[in-house]
Parts: sequence; structure tokens; C-alpha cells
Amino acid sequence: MSRIVRGGTSAPRTAVRPTPARGGTGSPAVIGREMRAELSKLLSGVMTAAANAVTDATPIDTGHAESNWILSTGSPHSGVEGSREAVSYAGQVHGLEKMDKYDVGRDGRIFLTNNVSYLPDLDKGSSPQAEPGFVARAILSASSTAPRGKRARVRKALRAMGKSALRQGK
Repeated sequence: MSRIVRGGTSAPRTAVRPTPARGGTGSPAVIGREMRAELSKLLSGVMTAAANAVTDATPIDTGHAESNWILSTGSPHSGVEGSREAVSYAGQVHGLEKMDKYDVGRDGRIFLTNNVSYLPDLDKGSSPQAEPGFVARAILSASSTAPRGKRARVRKALRAMGKSALRQGK
């Protein structure tokens, strides 16, 4: 058997490409689809965890502020759902359903918003049910759902998202 020798390495002339570890075809299109699906799953999982964490941490007097943590794609949710007298979870449920079907290429960016006017006051400690700064702490707790090595980036993104949600609620 002849050998090809270049730069001190050698490989038999009959060497073939290694087969893909996952048993797939190894084509770029298949690999791209798999990567897109994994990224979509990661993003929707982290954002759902953040939404659940901040919803659970929100003080409940009437449930109005809690029900307005809404996930959306493409653009931030701009309205306020329901009222203090008639709480509505429809927007929140719709956002969570979107996360179940989320595709990063099709749906784009994910937003978590809460547009009730008194949210900044709640976060400053106006309710005895929650400590000041509960929004940032709750959102950052969701970073533990990120894979190892990505948590710092996820934390930074979630922190910016929490600040944005508070600014929009002015």
C-alpha cells in the first residue's frame, strides 16, 4: 500500500472520510437544519424559563402585573392585557404557545415584556410581597437553564432584557 507523506503526517491512499457521528448524511443542509433546530430549542427554553421565573416572582395582588409578562417574536408586545378588575392570561398563554413552535429562522428575535404602568414601582419595592430588584434576580435565575459555557452570555442578554422591560413599563 502506498502512503502519502506531507509535512510529517501520513495517511493511507485508501483513507476515506469519517462517517458523521450522528448517523446523518453529513450534508451541509442537514447539519444546518439540525443546528437551527437546536438553537431554536435552546432560545425558546431559556426565554420560557425567564418568563416563568419572573411571573412566579411578581407580587400578586390582583394578578394583573403577573399576567402581563408576555413572550412575543418579531416585535415586542405593546399592549396591556386585561385590567386589575378583569385579569386576562390570554396574551401570556399565546406567547408560551409560540415558544413551543419557535424557529429562530422563521420567527426571529424573542421579546419578554410587561407594559403595566406600575411595574417599575413594584420592582423598587412598593409591594411587601417582593424585594426590590425582583425582576432582574428572577430573570437572571433563568440563565441556569443555558448550557455550560454559554451562561455568561445568556446572563448578559437576560439582564439587558430585564432592564428593557422595566423601561418600557414607565
